[in-house]
Amino acid sequence: MTKRLLIVDDDSMFIQLLELDLDKRSMIVDLKRAHDGLQAIEAIENAQPHVLVLDLRMPNADGFAVLEHIKERNYGFPVIVLTNYSRPDYREKCSQYGVHEYIVKNEMPLAQIMGKVQEYVEA
Repeated sequence: MTKRLLIVDDDSMFIQLLELDLDKRSMIVDLKRAHDGLQAIEAIENAQPHVLVLDLRMPNADGFAVLEHIKERNYGFPVIVLTNYSRPDYREKCSQYGVHEYIVKNEMPLAQIMGKVQEYVEA
């Protein structure tokens, strides 16, 4: 069965980098993209991903609104937060929502980030 991966980030260039790394790894996934929180919520309802990679600060609805939606619906798929913010309060709030990984983009090389994503997709 092909796993569904949803990547949510308002930085389309960053999404393209993630996609290139997926191709390089020859990961077979049904990749869905969203560029803001409202699109993310819609994609979650329509695609029902196996793994979600989520930015926190986005237009229309932020990542916390997406996490709240996931909690309300009691979804059990793993969420990897991928953000530019190293704030302890954000980390704490994400842990309260059951986020599996909290990764600060500039603190981890892309290959290592995608290694984490791959672990969850292949689990």
